[in-house]
Amino acid sequence: MVSTSIFIYLYLSHGLYADASVNLYYTIMSIIGWIMWTRKKEDNQVLQISLMLYIVLKAFTDSTVPYADSFTSAAAFTGMWLMNKKKVANWFWWVITNIASIPLNYYKGLAFTSFHYKRISTMDKNIFKIAVIGPESTGKSTLCEQLANHYNTIWCPEFAREYLLTHGKTYNFNDLDTIARGQLALEDEYTRSVIARNATISCSPLLFIDTEMYVMKVWCEYVFGKCHPFILEEIINRKYDLYLFCNIDLPWTQDELREYPDEQPRRELYQIYKDILINQQTPWVDISGNYEERLEKGIAAIEANLILPQRH
Repeated sequence: MVSTSIFIYLYLSHGLYADASVNLYYTIMSIIGWIMWTRKKEDNQVLQISLMLYIVLKAFTDSTVPYADSFTSAAAFTGMWLMNKKKVANWFWWVITNIASIPLNYYKGLAFTSFHYKRISTMDKNIFKIAVIGPESTGKSTLCEQLANHYNTIWCPEFAREYLLTHGKTYNFNDLDTIARGQLALEDEYTRSVIARNATISCSPLLFIDTEMYVMKVWCEYVFGKCHPFILEEIINRKYDLYLFCNIDLPWTQDELREYPDEQPRRELYQIYKDILINQQTPWVDISGNYEERLEKGIAAIEANLILPQRH
């Protein structure tokens, strides 16, 4: 809240009125967001909001950059709203907001805040990333949401689900490359969101991630017998602090996107994941039992493997 107030003052004093309103909006939407996240047409939105803000700034203020100010603010409004609605497209608008804000803030003499946006666009060293992986129908999304609620933070959903629901359940090898890139872009944006949230509200420096590149590697190789080089490169480049490996002891649940209800492929996939985790360096913990037991084991794994700051 202190950080938000400072930014409101800075933007008002430098004539960035729409950006000042964004910080007030962040506070309100953060409260709404927590409510929406505990419960289970964007392009036009940005244009409409931009036009409305432009008219207001041009007619009623002395803003020297009404269009740029209105556009960055409209993109931020849209990104925050989509994130609260759990729409994966939110990451795109956050990227646009951060990139566009760098030259705008610098032009208006706010070199520090320009650096702030640049830092948010590149830094993920101050948070802990916990990747939740395993075969389908093993409670990965549920565990991510439970842990995020417990630690007062957010979690990055699986990009593939919305992609397949949008483009159809039939996919080919090239689709998996697109899904992998979308997943990483989504992860990057949620990383920036955690960093930004830590600057304005009290939340844990944790990001729970439902699916990463090991999952994409297994998916590619199990279905097509080969893997995209991009995925293999990102396995090397991406670093996580802990893996929570969801066991197959939960009953398989019918879902329009799930492919392997039989016991044999589930066992095969479980063993493939286990072999991968055994042969890499990041700590990992097998998470089994019912949903309550899985949550308890996840919390215990985090407390045992990560040194977290004291929660207030």
